[in-house]
Amino acid sequence: MKKSTYQIKGLDCVDCSLDLERAIRQHNDVNACELHFNSGKLIVEGSIDKESIRKEVARHGYVLEDSSNNDAPQRAQFFSFLWHNPKAKLALIGALFILPGLLMDEILYREVPYLYLASILAMLIAGFPVYRNAFYSLRNWRKFNVTIDHLMTIASIGAVIIGAYTEAGMVMVLFGIGEALEGYTGERSRDAIRSLLSSQPKLANLQFTDNGQTQYRSVDVETLAVDNVIMVKPGEIIPIDGQVIGGSTHVNQAAITGESKPVKKEPGSSVFAGSINGQSALTLRVDKAYQDSTIAQMARLVEEAQASQAPFERFINRFAARYTPIMILVSLLVVAIPTLVFKQPLLNDGEQTGWLYRGLSILVIGCPCALVISTPVSLMSAMMRAFKEGIVIRGGRYLEALANIKAAVFDKTGTLTRGEPSVVQVRSLGCTCTRSQAGMLKQSEKTWCEECRRVIALASAVEQQSEHPLARAIVDESVRAGVSLAYQPAEEVRAEVGQGVTGKVSGHWVFIGSHRGYHQRNEQKDAHCDEIRQDALHGLNPLLIAKDDQYLGTITVTDTIREGAGNMVEDLHHLGIGHVAVFSGDDKFIVEQVGHAVHADEMRGELFPADKLTQVRALQKAYGSVMMTGDGINDAPALAAADVGIAIAPRGKGTAQAMETADI
Repeated sequence: MKKSTYQIKGLDCVDCSLDLERAIRQHNDVNACELHFNSGKLIVEGSIDKESIRKEVARHGYVLEDSSNNDAPQRAQFFSFLWHNPKAKLALIGALFILPGLLMDEILYREVPYLYLASILAMLIAGFPVYRNAFYSLRNWRKFNVTIDHLMTIASIGAVIIGAYTEAGMVMVLFGIGEALEGYTGERSRDAIRSLLSSQPKLANLQFTDNGQTQYRSVDVETLAVDNVIMVKPGEIIPIDGQVIGGSTHVNQAAITGESKPVKKEPGSSVFAGSINGQSALTLRVDKAYQDSTIAQMARLVEEAQASQAPFERFINRFAARYTPIMILVSLLVVAIPTLVFKQPLLNDGEQTGWLYRGLSILVIGCPCALVISTPVSLMSAMMRAFKEGIVIRGGRYLEALANIKAAVFDKTGTLTRGEPSVVQVRSLGCTCTRSQAGMLKQSEKTWCEECRRVIALASAVEQQSEHPLARAIVDESVRAGVSLAYQPAEEVRAEVGQGVTGKVSGHWVFIGSHRGYHQRNEQKDAHCDEIRQDALHGLNPLLIAKDDQYLGTITVTDTIREGAGNMVEDLHHLGIGHVAVFSGDDKFIVEQVGHAVHADEMRGELFPADKLTQVRALQKAYGSVMMTGDGINDAPALAAADVGIAIAPRGKGTAQAMETADI
């Protein structure tokens, strides 16, 4: 039995997507059909051909994307999205026809009978997809299976019967635009999943031997096989998971694992797709096929996490089957009882509103999609207030869901911490500073003595032209300490991989680098060796500074905790959130250090994206509703699985995948 997967574009309503799923399932050559609204994935089992699927999808007003474009995010502007969405385009055209009647009838209170024709035309144009779906649902199922389309059809036709022409056109136009708004938001979220793959290199430098000489050619990443050998140039994104067999460098894999500093890679080390190579070329042996790479697995995890919310879709399916007939029955009773029992007017009579009008209003108000248009004022006010503070909430239900949160999870790097290294300790030979043993000083605690300031100034002079994160941290600290101009920028600067950097400052050679790099140059044992080793064991970055091979001191650099993070966790506890956890891919000791500093209840380090997802689901079983906050690609699966996912972008540095996957 053939099983095919398709990508549907333009899904704008859970109930409407269920109509499409039911319609496809009715085909004789379809054995099973499942449509995931959140991801836009349509899975069909049976012998039905793609063209038949395409026609059915188009008939419902959606688009079947070609498989060749499934992994390419389509980040269209909102109005461009509306124009290229069949149902939204008709709603926009209908809006042009409704404007004259709206202006004259509802604003100027002047009756212009011939404008009613324009209102009816607006109703027919904007409502065409609704009328078509209502007709096909009756024809295909051969029974009166009431849907939202039937509610809107009855309401608009009834409005014409009672002479409310402008209202008839307006309700269909607003209905179409309201669904388009939902569709646009959903499409951006689906694009984020595909951008996980599209952000990766499409080509790799495959190594081969020709006449005994090693050469390279560009090949499609998807064609790489296990045990192929590739070369990754400095600064390039690593295209596929593999093992280093040649070269030594530092790799930034924060987006994948959340580690706060570049990780040294040498022969025998594993590297992940999506990591960024550092200053030297690497030769890798491929150890996973492209579809099994870290990035591909993360994309699947996000889709599966979003699809796991399908019980809500099944609830909507059962709910709609009973809800919509009940709404029609209630509407009939609203019309029948006052007119038949109490002899009230059926139609509008002068200033008195007829009960047919009231009954039709019940149908419109009772439509779940129409409720999206008339969002309760309290929720809208709260969402707008949040927006003014830089917080975007994707819908009122997420705002409501926050009230039920019992456990909160935070990523570490870039969420609880600043996500970039900074200087937290300086030790000079003649230091008179009051040293902190905490390892991570707050900005307000940094006060350096003159000897320490001189060490910072010399190191800054050497590092001024480097773009390495640790170098930028030293330069920034020299500015903060007021010594950035103490020396001219170093001359003859040389970088030695894995050791450090040397440069000539005011005629003297200055070295700044690792503990091992220093002792390879000078075997003299300094007084701070034990402290330096302890810093390194605790995940910090101690950098030694020497002048003409004479040790001057150490600058310790690490990621620092955000101001107010500890108070924030305490506030959550006071609000009734009983469990606050820190989950990260970084070193366990560093995660525990940050967790204790902010008073978290649980800390787990060295977690991969799938591990974070597993831990979030475990908390859901233990506590109920869980909130997840993160900022990286590696947080996206957990953000999608959490009851409320929150993505942050401090100073615009959050990843698109986290921002589009999250609810807030």
